[in-house]
Amino acid sequence: LQENELLDYEPEPYALEDNSDNFVDLDPIDLPMNDFDPELLSDLGPAFKHLASICSPGTMPETEVMKNGTR
Repeated sequence: LQENELLDYEPEPYALEDNSDNFVDLDPIDLPMNDFDPELLSDLGPAFKHLASICSPGTMPETEVMKNGTR
């Protein structure tokens, strides 16, 4: 960009740059914080149980992971 280029350019406001107060009719997204049920992992197989034991240590007994041959 040279020094004298675009000196008279005024940016145009676009809808995405507008004030967010115009979006009051949109419902907020509400995600539950701790509604995780570890029983949901019981039918996913040994690979997913091993992954669950890594991602959420303490939610599955260590013997349950080892029983499925994943360690």
